[in-house]
Amino acid sequence: TDEGFYAWGTYNFLSNSIGGLPQPEAGFYEAALVNTQSWSSTSFSDYGFIGVDTNGQLFTSSTRTRPFLGKGPNGDHYLSQVEDEAKWITAYASASINYAVDNTGQIYVAGSSSYHLGHVMGLGNSEQPDVEVFEPVFAIPTEATGMTDLDGDGLLAYLDPDDDNDGVIDSLDDAPDDDAVAKDNDGDGIDDSIDPDDDNDGVNDDDDAFPLDPNEWEDTDHDGVGNNADEDDDNDGVLDTDDVFPLDPSEWADFDADGIGNNADPDDDNDGYNDDQDAFPFDPSEWLDTDEDGIGNNTDEDDDNDGVSDELDVFPLDASESEDFDNDGVGNNADPDDDNDGVNDEDDAFPFDATESTDTDGDGVGNNTDTDDDNDGVPDTTDAYPLDASRSSPPAVVSPDSSSGGGSLSLILLMALAGVAYRRRIKGR
Repeated sequence: TDEGFYAWGTYNFLSNSIGGLPQPEAGFYEAALVNTQSWSSTSFSDYGFIGVDTNGQLFTSSTRTRPFLGKGPNGDHYLSQVEDEAKWITAYASASINYAVDNTGQIYVAGSSSYHLGHVMGLGNSEQPDVEVFEPVFAIPTEATGMTDLDGDGLLAYLDPDDDNDGVIDSLDDAPDDDAVAKDNDGDGIDDSIDPDDDNDGVNDDDDAFPLDPNEWEDTDHDGVGNNADEDDDNDGVLDTDDVFPLDPSEWADFDADGIGNNADPDDDNDGYNDDQDAFPFDPSEWLDTDEDGIGNNTDEDDDNDGVSDELDVFPLDASESEDFDNDGVGNNADPDDDNDGVNDEDDAFPFDATESTDTDGDGVGNNTDTDDDNDGVPDTTDAYPLDASRSSPPAVVSPDSSSGGGSLSLILLMALAGVAYRRRIKGR
């Protein structure tokens, strides 16, 4: 109860009628074993009570001098202390043997090999029948429960914190006597069956690809080799030391270091030109190669490879053009009127001179500049036929009779001819 241990027995504890008083008395006898002590080990049998209190002292409820249940000669009820030393660990009472163990692991049994009145706890030996004696033994009695060495490690089961030596302390072991049931892979004293992290690597078993290996917890490529030991974690054929994305089998390089792998990056060199439009996708300084000579336009001195350096080429990216004489945006090779004088090149004696287009006498001097267009030796200003080298004077005119006013008529005809010649000259230009 809350007040202590209570037991019932007869005056003669060894009688067969437990709880009955000697005749002619009848009834039960109640003995309060103790109501002030705290116990670390207790045990009961047909012979009574034995226990070790929290101070390490051993007590029994019956001795040779007190064979009744804790009842003293004067009717008081108490336990008998065995020796005065506080050295005891545990005690046990059974139907065949009663023993106690001290703090050195030594086993003691009640009485000697020849017991009197049965195996009474604390019974003195034959030479000292009135003394409470527990004698040491040096072999574990076969009847001693808990006194076996289950795992053969030299520690008795009651002292051994791990009876089956499986690495799991008994208090945390689902099967403390069976080393095949409980395991403690990481030696942390927690049975693997309840340990959330069996290898104690900081990764719970549910998330650990290698729950029993403290050196591994991930296997990205599922090849059975943990990432810490695997030289190619994503199994993409590129060693992790050379792989910018060691855990991504679809990527391994990032040329422009923008965090996007080359396979997914539309512009690997980050020059503003997508790879599918970039002649040099891994060179941020180049993106075009107009003449496809393997040299980017930014470096190439003749981008269209037309033999004219870019600095002199009006059309540096057009191999068919290099000049534009009249600056009309059409190259000379395609322009039908290079000097834009209104006369097509095929009809223009001076296709690159907007001030000239005709050279009647073929002397290399255009009519607009030539003072004798037909080169007949007569200056155009006095040549009645400035574009006709075969003639230069107007035809002779017969003077009419003076009476008829022929003089005036001749003068009129001469002026008319001069006007025709001037118009022809202007038209010839």
